Amino acid sequence: MKPWKKIAAALLGLASVAVGAGLYLTAGLASTADQFFSAARQRDMAGARALLARELRDSLSEEGLTRQLRGQGMSDIADTSWSQRKVSGARGELRGTLEAASGGTIPVSITLVKEGDAWRIQAIGRDPAGVADATTPEPQPALPDERAKAEMVKLAMHEFTVSTRERSMARFHRNISQLWQRQFSVAKLDEAYRPLFDIGDLTVLNKHEPQIEAARVDAQGVLVLPGHYQLHKSRVDFEQRYVLEQGQWKLLAFDLEVRS
Repeated sequence: MKPWKKIAAALLGLASVAVGAGLYLTAGLASTADQFFSAARQRDMAGARALLARELRDSLSEEGLTRQLRGQGMSDIADTSWSQRKVSGARGELRGTLEAASGGTIPVSITLVKEGDAWRIQAIGRDPAGVADATTPEPQPALPDERAKAEMVKLAMHEFTVSTRERSMARFHRNISQLWQRQFSVAKLDEAYRPLFDIGDLTVLNKHEPQIEAARVDAQGVLVLPGHYQLHKSRVDFEQRYVLEQGQWKLLAFDLEVRS
């Protein structure tokens, strides 16, 4: 079997793994949000405040939280519906609608962060009405220059493909962000990427130059580097995500897809 076909076959299998991992990673987002609005409706502001991220919790009293929720019409929510759930490392995002007990629905966007083993709420805002989040967002960091972006992509791809060849993601794990390391041990990465261990030498990708497309920093301050490798008879798309840690961009997520 030609190398690109082997890659394609393995990545088709990896897609199933990714779906399962996605469901696992997002399971706690809605639970935390639902508990928060339930506690607020019962006037258990201590319980609701306990579900906030540490930094927000330290800066917002129970009375302040009550005022924030009343100001956005979110203090008496009878039901929730989540249409979008997304996890990137230790950050999560929910989008959906809140059903007020008095009638009517409120479009909402919630940002969460992982603290230990639990998801905690970092910001809540109307979506897309433009109501400010509960926290003041930090200025977005600047994009790296073109050369730096290319080096970041090539280094991450090199560490990933060498790790699959070695049949252990230990090397890859050492080079990812601390946020991702806290979420996935080497054993968990091995389990997630095991379908790629037996499909041939993926380091063939390192002989090609990555084509980076539309790099951006998203609303959570995560650097997104999408792009592709053009092989002889196929194209390998990638998306790498990075978070700033101690002033350096560190890998937060790594996705691949083969297009024949």
